[in-house]
Amino acid sequence: MFLFLNLILGKVVDSIGLELYHPRLLPLILLFIIILNFIFTPIENFFLRKIEEKADQQTLSVIQSRDSFISCMEKLAKDNLSETNPPKWRKLLFYTHPPINERIERAKSL
Repeated sequence: MFLFLNLILGKVVDSIGLELYHPRLLPLILLFIIILNFIFTPIENFFLRKIEEKADQQTLSVIQSRDSFISCMEKLAKDNLSETNPPKWRKLLFYTHPPINERIERAKSL
């Protein structure tokens, strides 16, 4: 993310005629950080969910009990007041772990 920030700001700063570390650029830098964060967060969350899926598969292969895993996921959802079936946009933007219903369905299919 900071590589893109540096590339973008380098071009903008050259066109404005200011130095990269000029205090007037702070609002612009913060704006670019917010925009890049909005772009890169869903990408990062996607990869984190894939890692968690593999961790769930490994857990199921170690404990060899789907029912225990499913029971644990249901209790976890209840205790944490988790949304078991979130809208896709919320999953895309905010979820670093697969939703509970997906984890349970995946466990049932293995």
